[in-house]
Amino acid sequence: MADTTWSETGANWNNALLADANLLGTLGKVSASNWYEVDVTAMITGDGTYGVKMNSTSSDGAYYSTKEGTPGFAPQLIVTTSLGTTTPTP
Repeated sequence: MADTTWSETGANWNNALLADANLLGTLGKVSASNWYEVDVTAMITGDGTYGVKMNSTSSDGAYYSTKEGTPGFAPQLIVTTSLGTTTPTP
């Protein structure tokens, strides 16, 4: 989402921001109590603040945990970095 002005305590169903048209990933049918991963690498273009919105078109629905939700099911962002191939200065 381009708009990153929302707050965790202020966002709710009635005032949710619209998602951008850019799609980072899709999941097929999901099952309760399972982890699912979406690679967001393409979204990160440099330093800054980023917003991600999850959405479902399924009539079955999906529930996404928050950090206050069921222990062990809080969303996680895992960042992997690389130093690249730089030559150290003597």
